[in-house]
Amino acid sequence: MRNLVLLIINLIIVANVVEASLYGPKSKVIQLDKGNFAEKVYGTEHVWVVEFFAPWCGHCKALTPEYEKAAHHLDGIIRVGAVNCDDSKNKELCGSFGIQGFPTIKIFPSKVTKEQKKKQAYHKVPEDYNGARSASSIASYALSKMTTTYVVPVSEESYDSFVSQEMPKAILFTNKPKTSDLFKALSIDFRNRIVLGEVKHTSSSLAEKYKVTKYPTLIIINKDGTSTPYPSDDKISHQLLTTFLDQFALPPPPPPSSSSSSSGTSSKKTQESTTTTPPLATGE
Repeated sequence: MRNLVLLIINLIIVANVVEASLYGPKSKVIQLDKGNFAEKVYGTEHVWVVEFFAPWCGHCKALTPEYEKAAHHLDGIIRVGAVNCDDSKNKELCGSFGIQGFPTIKIFPSKVTKEQKKKQAYHKVPEDYNGARSASSIASYALSKMTTTYVVPVSEESYDSFVSQEMPKAILFTNKPKTSDLFKALSIDFRNRIVLGEVKHTSSSLAEKYKVTKYPTLIIINKDGTSTPYPSDDKISHQLLTTFLDQFALPPPPPPSSSSSSSGTSSKKTQESTTTTPPLATGE
């Protein structure tokens, strides 16, 4: 009987913990709080979608499965996070964004703005998301805000200039008219570590040079002029491509220092939590 009571108590504790967070440790939704918000959201040029929620909120609970789906769909391309505004340590953070109802979803863009009142401090100016609370709508809107890319178009005319760069280089041969969101995200991840170029299928001479017979094909340009292709049998995913590019890229920079000094500004003012280092090549 005693063991049964202990089991019931443990189940209640676990249920309360899960409800308090809404998103478990294996979720693609990143847990944000006052301590890590500035470094993660402002310390990168990736777009962030952030939900401000309260665990007791019925609308928040209803949104959870759709938000999980959106995070899974955007994994590696757009950062998806959540802040528990019911947690006392996050009250000031949520208040600084003028959060008055739950759930509130804000989009933090790629653009990082220098803080006027603080030297060497950076932040982002968010916008409210007022669209449908479905995974497809949230994901589509977030992707539309993905304006930053460091992918370099490469043609026969610009090829020599591209390969003459000292930094490690990779080229994607593609038959798509526009750069994919995944490749844009990788160009942010690897900024100042490896240059990502893109060759369209119309540049037939470059395809012949590297014996490209199918699209897409990703290759590394080695210093001796040879190339190393991405294994053709491997699936194309952010994780696998990151592992491949990491082998040839320069070492990542040290993580940025940050200061989370949320001082409770009003909703009409910029949130005060800032990062003191501009994003250069951070994947988070």
